[in-house]
Amino acid sequence: MYRTDLQVNRALAIAGCALILLASPARADDWDDCQSRDVNKIVVGCTVIITQNTRSTEDIVKAYIARAGSYYRQQLLEQALADLNEALSRAPRSIDALIGRGDVNHRKNKFDDALADFTAALEIDPKSANALLARAGIFMAKRDWPAALSDVDQGLALRPDNSQGYVTRGYIHVQMNNNERAFADYDRAIAISANNAAAFFLRGVLHRRLGSLDQALSDLSRAIVINPRLSAYYVTRSQVFSSKGDLDRAIADLDAALAIAPNDKEIQQARNMALATKAELERMGTSAGGARPPATPPSAANAPTTNNSTAAVAPPNQGPPSEPASLDPEVIRFLNQAAGAYNNRQYDVAIASANAALAKEPNNVVALRIRGNSYNQKREFGRALADIEKALGIRPNDPRLLTILGSIEFNKGEFDKAFATYGRALAGNPNSLDALTNRATILRDRGQFDAAMIEIDRALAINPNSAISLTTRGTIFERKGQVDRALADYDRALAIDPGYTRATQQKAALLATRGRPPAATTAPGQSPAQALTAQAAQLMQQRKSEEAIAVATRAIDADPKWAQAYAVRGLAHLTLGQDTQALEDLDQAIKLKDRDTILLNTRGLLLVSMKRLDDALSDFDHVLTIDPKNADAISNRGYVFRLKGDLPGAMVEYDRALAINPRHAPSLSGRGVVFRLQSQHDKAIAEFDRALATNPRFVEALANRGVSLVFKGRPAEATADFDRVLEVEPNNPQAFFGRGLAMLATGQPERAIAAFDLALANKASDNALIHMLRARAFFAKNDLDMAMTDLDLTLALRPQFPEALTARGLVWTKKLDYDRALADFDRSIELEPNAIESYHSRAGVYEKLGKVDLAMADLRKAITLAPKSIFDLAAQTDARKRVERLEKNVPCGNVGAANAQETCL
Repeated sequence: MYRTDLQVNRALAIAGCALILLASPARADDWDDCQSRDVNKIVVGCTVIITQNTRSTEDIVKAYIARAGSYYRQQLLEQALADLNEALSRAPRSIDALIGRGDVNHRKNKFDDALADFTAALEIDPKSANALLARAGIFMAKRDWPAALSDVDQGLALRPDNSQGYVTRGYIHVQMNNNERAFADYDRAIAISANNAAAFFLRGVLHRRLGSLDQALSDLSRAIVINPRLSAYYVTRSQVFSSKGDLDRAIADLDAALAIAPNDKEIQQARNMALATKAELERMGTSAGGARPPATPPSAANAPTTNNSTAAVAPPNQGPPSEPASLDPEVIRFLNQAAGAYNNRQYDVAIASANAALAKEPNNVVALRIRGNSYNQKREFGRALADIEKALGIRPNDPRLLTILGSIEFNKGEFDKAFATYGRALAGNPNSLDALTNRATILRDRGQFDAAMIEIDRALAINPNSAISLTTRGTIFERKGQVDRALADYDRALAIDPGYTRATQQKAALLATRGRPPAATTAPGQSPAQALTAQAAQLMQQRKSEEAIAVATRAIDADPKWAQAYAVRGLAHLTLGQDTQALEDLDQAIKLKDRDTILLNTRGLLLVSMKRLDDALSDFDHVLTIDPKNADAISNRGYVFRLKGDLPGAMVEYDRALAINPRHAPSLSGRGVVFRLQSQHDKAIAEFDRALATNPRFVEALANRGVSLVFKGRPAEATADFDRVLEVEPNNPQAFFGRGLAMLATGQPERAIAAFDLALANKASDNALIHMLRARAFFAKNDLDMAMTDLDLTLALRPQFPEALTARGLVWTKKLDYDRALADFDRSIELEPNAIESYHSRAGVYEKLGKVDLAMADLRKAITLAPKSIFDLAAQTDARKRVERLEKNVPCGNVGAANAQETCL
């Protein structure tokens, strides 16, 4: 079960036990805000009552309890606890305060403290149903089911109409294996309240456990109709659909769950496994939408192979067997787990899951294959060989098994044996891409370049878009001294898979040493500097940047005028984030090779990252004096104009680049960013889609498309884009920024803060913006001091930032400092006269000050403008509602006139 017990236990433990907000008689208008349903109004209203200290002790205690309830609902547990302690210091026998404090301690997992509070409340009033149900929740958390049942029984005897109490008791009965009693309680809960989603959900879970899948589907669907915002409901129903073999509907439910909880890794993994299982079934020719067929594990075709060769052997494909892997559902589950873990490079987990499958079916070939390949990746070749040879004893000519065997032999350095084994694999499957690519690698390393080219061309005829095969062919061209053709293959490989590290490294090393023959064929004629530079490039290829720097320095010592050595050392510094040192080396390389357009473009982009925009522009212009049709340089100029705020100028440059190369992904993406900055998100998304059609893993386009999707109200799709960026670049600050924005837009301030922290830690380009957004997340948590700290940082960086002034005005408003709030809103509107949120926020202050005519003027202005942000959208929606409300309640005629007596309706 997907964490259902944990989630339900938590929910039921506090069901019916939320902090009691006492409703005192409406003696004075002061109580309106303190008793409202709006958590912010409660805090303001109750704070006034508490700080005035002019009311009775009883009233002040009620205000503390009410404010604690507001804090509790906002997850501000320490503030809630402080208020409840204050209430109990004034009224030690307040049952409501004791129950409230018990709830807070329960939420903080301080079960013993909570138990003491609920027990104390029951000592004062043994017939408090709320205290009994709350204490039952603690016993449930401690898994003391008899004690929990006793308390719920007593609570229901006092409150026999409590629907949620029957749900709680039904859950306890399930834990005590009293299924019939559980059904009776769930039925009773539904009879009392036909909209009790938890009752339908738990009854559906119980039906599922007992194998009544149709009844389970009926109940779970009803729960989702009542409450469509709980991810656990969709996940559980997806499991029922999966059990019935309806993978399409199972995946749809997991998509719905991810729309609610986009960062939930377990749901993501469940969805990935469902998609992989569906794909395998379709490849087997079995429908994924009817009766449940036998499942097979997903492919691990993209998993890496580890070896010490300069060109890694292509990983063996983990495709499905030609017959079902198993008919045992438990074995199928273990196989799916194993294959999923292999695909995620979690080889120990894959081995453990394969072990579980093999414990039930010792000769399961799929389990042996996955475990053997996992051992191969871990370089435990003895164990890998034992598994694959055992599997081959069952299926002697299986091409996939033979390919894995060849990979093991290759990784052990037994190249002749591997070559022969790949030949056996090709006899069984002449179109084995992996076997052809790996044979080409062996032939290349033997120096048989023409034979290698025949094999790799066969591989590319099968799949022209294999990044591995293209890179392998690039290395063959490179060994033959055909540098331009090698670079073309590396570029094609990276266009297909920008995250393919080996292609990136091969290209970087080749560019750094361009102009000299490859080391393998010209070593006798190399100078010491050339040989050392080649060694440094090789170390970079192995991700040993610090060692590369040391070797490149030796090359420079040997020949201070060898430009390639400075270039390699500069690139190594760049990979370590050492921008200043990188710039020094690139400067020196360009002094020695001042017409190298690649070096100039590289230095220009580095200067952009260092905020030296005019210097960067000079480099890009220099490139264009050498090569007037260099699309990269033209696009880079557009980037600089964009950063300078010249969006029309940027668009001109992007269009110039696209006139030269209509599929130039950076320019397509750049156009998208310009549209996004102009709030034309539909046009922006269309441009990002065009860029991604050219390069499906282009991180700039993915990250910016995600931001536009957030503004379009599609946070689940946006989060998927940000996740794809982080797969390619695990520390991409733009992706963290986008995830923070998505979390903020969906009301998840804690997650937003965590994402913005990561964006700042990874050198985001606009710290002022991120501090402003993080301040809004703190504001959403009601942490006004932290919000103000971030806003002060923002305005120190950008004193004329209208959005930050508006945000600070909101904080001043919350702090009841209306003069400062108005000053910030006035300044924000002066800087940006079309800022909807500023007018809306200023109207709120005017309304609090009784200046209804000024409030109406601002609100009417707000509803006439075009929204430019998610904050504008929310403000405009609320502004329309407030205009309607005020129009119904303000005096007729001259708004605000002292002699107006009638009320407009």
